Amino acid sequence: MRGPQHAKNAVSQHLAELLPPLVDAQQLPKVQRYTTWYTPADGIEPPAWPTVNTLVMRTLPARSADDDPAGGMTYLVDYQLRVFIWVRGQGYQAVTDARDIYVGCVAEALMGWPQVDDFTVIDPRTVAAALSDVATVGARNESSIAAAYLDLVATVAETVQLQPVGTANTLTVQPHPAS
Repeated sequence: MRGPQHAKNAVSQHLAELLPPLVDAQQLPKVQRYTTWYTPADGIEPPAWPTVNTLVMRTLPARSADDDPAGGMTYLVDYQLRVFIWVRGQGYQAVTDARDIYVGCVAEALMGWPQVDDFTVIDPRTVAAALSDVATVGARNESSIAAAYLDLVATVAETVQLQPVGTANTLTVQPHPAS
């Protein structure tokens, strides 16, 4: 099975390929770091802003797809992912606007190009965003930060290879003592 690791890595790589031209068109700074682990705001070093983190939040029940001719079973597994966007800059309005535009760019990438790879596809109907308040940071409140996340469901075709338990060349059956 490819598992959650594949789901989050595939979506993160997909965003890393699709976001730069979408962000450039909006005249925003390019995303500095794409990760597949959670990084709280205080763990992001200043040169790494903006940052996009892609995480698997849970798996949903698998659906049987078909039998694999090689002896396995293929299942469609839905992974609920969350893509965090962290933005930092000067002033509430600038940071709010940047956060909102990054959310639009990420949503466009996820919904406009749902085929992630040969095994993974995003259901565009599941993409939904939540946005944070804007806060000031620093000893003298010299900058502002904001975050957002987009939830989505990515379906991965997972193949489980069935291994034979064993084979017997001969079998000797002893008669039951009562017979």
